[in-house]
Amino acid sequence: MSAGILEPVGIAGIGVVTPLGFDVDEVARRIARGERGNKIQDFDILAFTKSDRLRRSPPVSLFAVAAASRALDSAGLAPGSFDGTRVGVIAAVAKGATLYSARFHAQFVQGGAKAVVPLLFPETVANAPASHVASVLGLQGPNATLLGDAAVAHNAIAMARDWLEWETADRVLVVAPHEHADILIKGYASFRRLFHIESWSEGAGALLLTRGEGPLGTIVHVDRGFPFRRRREIAGLFESALGALPAEPDVVAVSGLEPSVPFASLPRVAIKDALGEAFVAGALWQIVFGLRATPAGRHLLSTCIGLNEQVSVLMARR
Repeated sequence: MSAGILEPVGIAGIGVVTPLGFDVDEVARRIARGERGNKIQDFDILAFTKSDRLRRSPPVSLFAVAAASRALDSAGLAPGSFDGTRVGVIAAVAKGATLYSARFHAQFVQGGAKAVVPLLFPETVANAPASHVASVLGLQGPNATLLGDAAVAHNAIAMARDWLEWETADRVLVVAPHEHADILIKGYASFRRLFHIESWSEGAGALLLTRGEGPLGTIVHVDRGFPFRRRREIAGLFESALGALPAEPDVVAVSGLEPSVPFASLPRVAIKDALGEAFVAGALWQIVFGLRATPAGRHLLSTCIGLNEQVSVLMARR
């Protein structure tokens, strides 16, 4: 159930798509000024790629490609300058193309099979974002999609570590996109899974991972998640996850859903206070902005409490 990283995994590139912008430094400055946002405005995929493959794609896929593109750019990897067959892609997906799925369903209910637009269906499958990322960016290595709640972003990083250790790939791009849909929130509400979340958000995060130490940070521990069935189980599982850490943290990035604030005396990064709850995207935002706030040589603890499936923690060194 829990498997920490034995060999370090380096972060070579980062990319974000957030309601406050697409540049990590710019977003951090806006947050420091007290700005808040939960809806992405004026998003143009052509600013990231000229590919016409995405002309019918939903926001979840567009966000994924944009964040992935930024991650490659930040690592200095221009198109055609690297061996794409040795770069893997893992997408962490919570709900996928909810907007297109709802639209496809409504067409069928209202008009029957003849009213359905077939071109929508391929965009509703969960692995569509990973497919688009690989195709648009020329990444021909292994490709996988993991489904779950926010903690599946940590699962994706653990899988990337396996691929690197097994030499399945030399680099692995982990991307976590999420699009907002009111129908999704209604669904969580019907199962009493809202956890009193006040602001729902959307966007994506991406990490380009390599073997060894990384120029932007190094992941030294990540567990594969501690599953729960009931909320009352979370506190005990969270304590178990924290007990497996290989070092004492210096900075803590919290998801906001923890049963108690871990290491309460330490500096705390609460990115969701500014950007809202974006499920898997938020889990990677915590790592990106948490590391930015961590002094060189120090350790960041990033915690993740999923809405319906897992508790997970990750530790990275700046």
